[in-house]
Amino acid sequence: MHGAYLKGVNLEEANLKQADLSDAILHDANLKNVNLTDTLAIGTDFTGAYLTGACLEAWNIDSSTILDRVDCQYIFLLEKCNVRGSRERRPHDSYKTFDPGDFEKLYQQLMDTVQLLLKNGVNPEAF
Repeated sequence: MHGAYLKGVNLEEANLKQADLSDAILHDANLKNVNLTDTLAIGTDFTGAYLTGACLEAWNIDSSTILDRVDCQYIFLLEKCNVRGSRERRPHDSYKTFDPGDFEKLYQQLMDTVQLLLKNGVNPEAF
């Protein structure tokens, strides 16, 4: 699916584990409860996509991945429950949801942190 034009596509509950979505366009796509575990999404444009309930375990994104206006109330960071029975939901509190723009902010902060850690080589103390 590398470079695919998938504007407005309905992929609700699709299993895209380990898919190559690099440079794909997913404007306004319905990705509710989709499994994006280990998915390559470098340069992927998710503008306006609906990502509520998506599993984003180890997905591969970078600063070229576009997450503008993503509609997302919550995500999971694990595909399967850990020993505590949790899939690492974000926000943690099951009664809370992301406010508009919170999902973008979360991943922008993560990208900024990774870039900072790697800017002058790997900093063992930072890990």
